[in-house]
Amino acid sequence: MKYLVIQLLFVIINAYHPIAILYRGTVCGWAETTTDQPILCNGLDPRHSCPINYTQQSFQEGVAYCYKTNSTSEPQNGLIGTICGGLARNPCGGISPAVACPPGYIQDFRHVCYKNSSKIEDLSGTFCGIVNDGTGVTCDGVQLGKCPKGYVAINYDEQKWHACTKE
Repeated sequence: MKYLVIQLLFVIINAYHPIAILYRGTVCGWAETTTDQPILCNGLDPRHSCPINYTQQSFQEGVAYCYKTNSTSEPQNGLIGTICGGLARNPCGGISPAVACPPGYIQDFRHVCYKNSSKIEDLSGTFCGIVNDGTGVTCDGVQLGKCPKGYVAINYDEQKWHACTKE
């Protein structure tokens, strides 16, 4: 009987607290050409290289980041350096990165939060599919301005930048 109760609790916890699919376009790391303090993606500077299964994205404005190359087929968390909140004054896990970041995230001087452990869940506000002036990758390959289930589209800087954030 005790075994059945434990199994039932495990099923309930997983049903209400699932790890999400990591979508193609999930943003990891962030650096401007002029910075000496980039946000690293799993230890790598996105201006120079990205981890396996991630691709570098650079914009004319001098911003670079890494993004997940393919959506996962199994639930998975983002890497250390996964970006959450900040851009377009978006919160991370309900907290403004200008004030603080949730546990498991580090506050950057750019008022962005980023993960410091790949074992923690990607919170609401996690970025996926950043497009600037028509350049970039959309979240899970969906049409610009649309997002996969569980994400919401945002536009900022006079409609020049587009992205999806986890709800």
